Amino acid sequence: MIGKVTRGRGFKGLLTYLLQGQDGQQQDRVAWVATRNLVVDPEFAPSVMHSTAAENPRVEKPVYHLSISLDPQERLEPEVLRGVAERTLRDLGLEHHQAVLVAHEDTEHQHVHVMVNRVDPTSRKAWRAGHDYARIEKSLRLQERELGLRQVRGRHFSLDGGDRHREARASSGSRRLAERTRKQPFGEHVRAVARRDMLEARTWGELHDRLGEVGLRLEKRGRGLVVTDGGERVKASFVDRKASLASLERRLATYEPSRRNFPAGKSERWRQIQALRTVVDDLARRTEAKRSRRAERFHQQSSQRSQERLEGRIRAASAAFDQRLEEVYRDPRKARQAFEKAVRRHGERRALGQLARDPEKLGKLRGRGGPFASTERWAAIEAGPHAASAARSVLSARALRKAPLSQKVARRVRDAGRTSARQLKRTAAKLLKHVGWTLAARALTAPQYQLLKLTLRVGSRALDVALDRQPGGRR
Repeated sequence: MIGKVTRGRGFKGLLTYLLQGQDGQQQDRVAWVATRNLVVDPEFAPSVMHSTAAENPRVEKPVYHLSISLDPQERLEPEVLRGVAERTLRDLGLEHHQAVLVAHEDTEHQHVHVMVNRVDPTSRKAWRAGHDYARIEKSLRLQERELGLRQVRGRHFSLDGGDRHREARASSGSRRLAERTRKQPFGEHVRAVARRDMLEARTWGELHDRLGEVGLRLEKRGRGLVVTDGGERVKASFVDRKASLASLERRLATYEPSRRNFPAGKSERWRQIQALRTVVDDLARRTEAKRSRRAERFHQQSSQRSQERLEGRIRAASAAFDQRLEEVYRDPRKARQAFEKAVRRHGERRALGQLARDPEKLGKLRGRGGPFASTERWAAIEAGPHAASAARSVLSARALRKAPLSQKVARRVRDAGRTSARQLKRTAAKLLKHVGWTLAARALTAPQYQLLKLTLRVGSRALDVALDRQPGGRR
């Protein structure tokens, strides 16, 4: 079971959401509703809880919202689930506080929401929420054991001294150094290469031998262990929580130091692994740059064809516009010049309005003038809106021509290195002769490993032989 917590100010808004949903139309998602330390129906609970909280004006956020979710594969009876929520409130010290329990059935996982008033209705004191996540996890872990539910690894508490779900991370300085040098931090490298060995070794000798194969060594520093290559070092507990000195001694007996002499400075194996990683990174950048160049060329060709079609569209629209102007004006050429001038001076919208509603401002119309307009003049006036529509097509096509090209492809990845792809392949093959595919599979990430296979064109059967495994097996 997983518990989550939020805090707020308003009881009414939260209860409305729990009962009716975000839009107020999801009443069918509620499985059951219950209350604690309240003598009113749930719909009147916010008013009572607000009045209680108002008696302690120092509490700015009296609403404590707890949700408890089960695994999608597990189900509990309503009475049992209510008991879980009430037991959790009791372990938190909220058994005497006002609360509303709302169970939902609108998701795959069964869950219940608990809205609690942090102000005690008797003492008017506010409940302190310090270390509430640890207390919630402790309560849920104990109840999981009692109910026979799946044990969830928490971040704040674990039963019987088990591992918490927390993984150590490299420091910000190590990450920045790795970004500048384009190399994996030493701690991350040790975790990728030696973590499995440190968890599977059955004796101290076997552990020292396994680490020696990848150029590493265990040393005792103070009250703990460190993993070093002769130059850099990292705590063994950083590699894995089960790799600490106390955990290893419980599994492998009292610590025994290595009998091998460790060379000064970084080991040659470590240098080879780092060089292989650098080569693979360069290959990845070069491959990405090659793909980007191909996509850019395709995009340019497509853009050129689109530009040709656009120019043809502009010519066709311009010819249709000239034909419409001939139906309206005595001198279509001067009328078009006047229209273009109006576009530059007043904008497209105003120029199109003049052409459609008052075409006489752009030039002399066809037909006779005077108090009585001829039939030809009326036809010219009525053709004005059609000319405006043709002009709008011309302006739209021109706007497309002025607009920047569509960004259909990501920006081109520039290859920083000057080494050719053939030289990188040769270097990778040479390093693999010393490192071996087995260690490369452990030291490289999955994408880097796949890229190396494709670059060197290693067949699956040859790789199976190199890794000493059955064909079709997973590494």
